[in-house]
Amino acid sequence: MINNLIKYIKIYSSDLETQKSTLKLKSNLKKFISTDNFKIINDETSDTLSDKAKVYEWILQTHEDSFTLICQNEKCNTTVKFDNEKNSFRIYCCVKCRNTDVKMRKHISDSWSDDMKKERSVKLKEYYKDYDWDKRNAKSIATCQNKYGVDYSFQAEDVKDKIKETMLSRYGVDHPLKSKKFRLSSELTLLKSNNITNKEFYNNIEFIEDKFVSGDLIVDVVSFSKFFNCHASTAYKKLDRLEIKYKRPRSIPEEEISKFLDDNNIKYLQNDRSLISPLEVDFNIPDCKIAIEFNGLYWHSYGNLSKNPQQEDLYHNKTRHVKKSNLCEEKGYQLFHIFEDEWDNNKDGWKAMLLNALKLNTIKIGARKCNVKLITDKEDKLISDMFLQDNHLQGYRSSSLKYGLYHNNELVSLMTFGKSNTNKVADYELIRFCSKKGYQIQGGASKLLKSFEKDIAAGKVECNTLVSYANRRWSLGNLYNSLGFKKITITRPNYFYFKISNNIILESRRNFQKHMLEKKLDIFNPDKTELENVISNNYRVIYDSGNITFLKYYN
Repeated sequence: MINNLIKYIKIYSSDLETQKSTLKLKSNLKKFISTDNFKIINDETSDTLSDKAKVYEWILQTHEDSFTLICQNEKCNTTVKFDNEKNSFRIYCCVKCRNTDVKMRKHISDSWSDDMKKERSVKLKEYYKDYDWDKRNAKSIATCQNKYGVDYSFQAEDVKDKIKETMLSRYGVDHPLKSKKFRLSSELTLLKSNNITNKEFYNNIEFIEDKFVSGDLIVDVVSFSKFFNCHASTAYKKLDRLEIKYKRPRSIPEEEISKFLDDNNIKYLQNDRSLISPLEVDFNIPDCKIAIEFNGLYWHSYGNLSKNPQQEDLYHNKTRHVKKSNLCEEKGYQLFHIFEDEWDNNKDGWKAMLLNALKLNTIKIGARKCNVKLITDKEDKLISDMFLQDNHLQGYRSSSLKYGLYHNNELVSLMTFGKSNTNKVADYELIRFCSKKGYQIQGGASKLLKSFEKDIAAGKVECNTLVSYANRRWSLGNLYNSLGFKKITITRPNYFYFKISNNIILESRRNFQKHMLEKKLDIFNPDKTELENVISNNYRVIYDSGNITFLKYYN
């Protein structure tokens, strides 16, 4: 044993006191340890260590007051091992203790500069560019199943309890959001991001209560969100943090609709269940027999990552809107379904439509005072296209024939026609009809249609049958009845696809026909249906109330 020891152990010099900072034994110093000294070392050190480790332990214990063989992690009492290559005792007993030690994590974080972090980020992106995540996830799930009996470790009750214990021991709470320190840190991060405006008032309780909370504890979350440039959910969280008492109202769009009705002195019942009990309508206007529903796209759609059973029920989502429309019509009511994207992108259009339905348009003009003109000039066509985009809820759609109604040389109403592509029985389709926002043109639709019919009689247009469709989300088709059309059928609900984003756009089902999906979607399976393929690519689908088909015969 001594001979083996002599091969690699020696002491720096006789004056060890001067060598405290460099206590490493090197073979080139040709000073061997004597047998008597080693016997003393052997008696005073741990029996579990190797001979070399015993000498190092003895030297460090003799000359270093803070030396210990215990793992430096505060929550671990395990003895550390000796590293033969580095000729020193390890600081931690294992990698897990090193990674979880608070001091070490802080030390590593402080040692990294911003440039180093950016460089590492770039390298990681490059490394994981072609990484097989499916294989990694499958391996991870298999490991968790063997170890915990669940797909992900955070689903295991033991892991959940351990997390709670750690949070309680370190921060005195069982969840990070219950800690004031965490909440303050997240709030400071939000403020630093420069999204919040008027930051000097953001923590002023007295200012917020006076400006945004009324006497009956109703908070004006719309004004709050605009003033501080934040989302409604952020506004509510802030009020909770500041412990400001309030009654939580409906969503911001519903509050805006409510304010619109109040501004026009319209009496209504909100969240009413008396009309089509037990179902609820957002707004019931009994005097006009009109009801309004605001349909948030996520909450009224079907797809993956749903949060309640109704969203996971395809049949329910297919029929929910048409069912409410039918029940309201049975009671003599017209139900308006406002989709979230329409309210966000065309709020004025919906307000104009509601005012027209409520007969509150401020400008009323008789059709007799107007002139009809078939629009053929290029410049007039551009004006008519913009007119549709600005005044029709569905915007512009191409057409071959455009008839404009002019009052004092100003376009105030428009009706467009084109060859019928969707109905094989009909020759032409009445595609669009609308009037200028805020205007009510009495007899305008009749006068425009008669101009089209005169061209049929004169042989300028060959049309035996004219078709048109009333969207049941905002029309009962009463206009078509007055124009001499016959109601033929009610179609099944139409559907639209969308992805959750900051600016949601509904896409027509025509853009997702199955023969187009292979090029359009990231993942495509020819054995699946159109809907299954689209949903598997994280799209959601929302259904409307269908259309009413009307026909008018000329021969």
